[in-house]
Amino acid sequence: MSRHPLQPCRPSVEPARAHLRGRTLGRPRPINAARLLGAGEWQVTRTVIVPSTMAWLFASLTPAVSFSLIGVIVGEFIGAEHGIGRMIIEAEARGEAAGMMVAVFVLMIVGVILASIVRRVQAYLLRWRPAQTIGTT
Repeated sequence: MSRHPLQPCRPSVEPARAHLRGRTLGRPRPINAARLLGAGEWQVTRTVIVPSTMAWLFASLTPAVSFSLIGVIVGEFIGAEHGIGRMIIEAEARGEAAGMMVAVFVLMIVGVILASIVRRVQAYLLRWRPAQTIGTT
């Protein structure tokens, strides 16, 4: 048992806090260069720290969207009166393979749409980064 009641949450909170403070950048050179050029704390945060943490944010956001969709469906399995999860449960109870396949197809379409939205937002917000090609170093 941990000494603090929120200790189990620390592994997920600490990396986010470290990213926001700029500890995980690994290289303090861009921050020091911006300060040398006369940037204040807000300018350093806006022009150096936030852009460098965007890649980490989107790397964790893509699977988070998938897990949230799974969580919604599991929640509908348990206690919803309407929804795709309820449709799957009812089709399973009646033995309707077609109803289950329709629900799975709808889930697939929703997942693809959500993933494409995340990719488009990522491409828009990270447009300052050079395009990466596979196989080059």
